[in-house]
Amino acid sequence: MATLAVFGALSAACADNSGRYPTLSARDFDRVQGQFEASSSERQVLLPEPMSLSEVAQLREAIAVVRTRHSRFLTQAETARGLVHAARGTGPEEKNWSLALVAIAELDSQAGATTGLLADLDKLYTAASLEFHEREQISAAQTEAAALVEAENQIIHALAAQLGTPPRSPAPQD
Repeated sequence: MATLAVFGALSAACADNSGRYPTLSARDFDRVQGQFEASSSERQVLLPEPMSLSEVAQLREAIAVVRTRHSRFLTQAETARGLVHAARGTGPEEKNWSLALVAIAELDSQAGATTGLLADLDKLYTAASLEFHEREQISAAQTEAAALVEAENQIIHALAAQLGTPPRSPAPQD
């Protein structure tokens, strides 16, 4: 019973407003009423800024390098085709087979260099995204570069299959 009396006294003390604590009753500020009018205009669509001149220059240079390397790859691929054709029916003990294998390895290296340029295009795309610049041209360049790399990988795999050796890089997926 004494505990109940102490609890009652403490509760009464909490209700006492001797001015030391702010009141918890509603204030005039809490009673403000009204309505906000919604804007009748359509949603404003934010458009990305055009690419800067330096970004356009970087993009043009990157895609030009990709195309140049792909052209060089195709030239080397013709040489490799001749070597693979000459090595058909031979084995690793033959010089023709070794020359064909080296030619395929050089093609693989060339394709790897072209693949590395995709990373440069990815950096441009990321920078444009962070700066809210247009990305469509960069995306188109990425698509073109990826298609060229895929074509290079298919050539490498076809030549390796003709020679009868498994390629080092993963097979293209359909």
